[in-house]
Amino acid sequence: MSTAGTELARPGNLPPIAPADAALAPSHSAAAATAAQPAIPLPTRSEWNAAGVSLMFHLLMLLVLAALLIPVSTVGNGTSIDGGIGNEQGDSGSLLDSVTIGSPEKGTGQDIEKSLTPAVEGASAIEGAMAGGSGSGTGGKGSFDAIASLGAAGGGGGKGVGFFGTRARADSVIFIVDMSGSMEGHRFDRAVEELIHSLNLLQPTQKFFIFFYNGVTYPMFEQRNSKLLPATSGNRAKAAKWIKAFRPEGDTAPEDAIERALKMKPQVIYFLTDGEIPNTTRSTAQRFNTEHKTVIHTIAFEYEGGAEQLRGIAADSKGKYRFVP
Repeated sequence: MSTAGTELARPGNLPPIAPADAALAPSHSAAAATAAQPAIPLPTRSEWNAAGVSLMFHLLMLLVLAALLIPVSTVGNGTSIDGGIGNEQGDSGSLLDSVTIGSPEKGTGQDIEKSLTPAVEGASAIEGAMAGGSGSGTGGKGSFDAIASLGAAGGGGGKGVGFFGTRARADSVIFIVDMSGSMEGHRFDRAVEELIHSLNLLQPTQKFFIFFYNGVTYPMFEQRNSKLLPATSGNRAKAAKWIKAFRPEGDTAPEDAIERALKMKPQVIYFLTDGEIPNTTRSTAQRFNTEHKTVIHTIAFEYEGGAEQLRGIAADSKGKYRFVP
């Protein structure tokens, strides 16, 4: 029998084997499924830009949070700027003594406070300087008033205070001002203007007092038992009125005023005179400044006849001497 046209028999009821070409051909159902799936769109340029902006924004927010939450500590003794303009030992125009950035020693009062309060005080002082006011011993108007809120050499911890360009940090301050006959005229007017200006820069939390002197001592408000008063607006206004009531006359004898001021134990004293002072003035300051160690800044006002004594008083108490021409 011929096998050329014979179909192979399959055992049982199995379907016939499909030709090989039929197995390789794609089915109509698979092609339809492939055509039904949509193509994945690629991001546009604007979408890429938006994603980049969002990423940068979130990174910036993380950096801001890190800066706020991570504590920063100051190590070492800080950086000190000393000297300023001019020479503190007699040259005119020495407006800025020193400013220490950092924290040199606890309680020295030379560090710049790290809270927000000094920034506000500094802004207020700058506003006062911009608005005018008496200068810092060279005839200018408000030259370095903002420095008072930042602090300078001499004095304990506290807020800024200044007088004729010598700046300090102190919570309590006493001004001892010459009212002898040689101060008559423009000298006394200038000293009164600067004194009132210094009072107006004080904060209500600070305390102050004033002594005028010639041959005798004149405590503020004629107090028999002198005590430091808070620098409220009412007390400052009352003090300004009291200051303007005086007229210079008489001799120069500051020892009693210095003794009484030191017994009140302020952190800082400003001592101003325009003439020669007794040789016992320095020893008086030494004798009554042994316990509290008040810083005494001395000012030779338009005349340096008492410069030697004033330099010694300032040096003994770690204060500054200044000549104001």
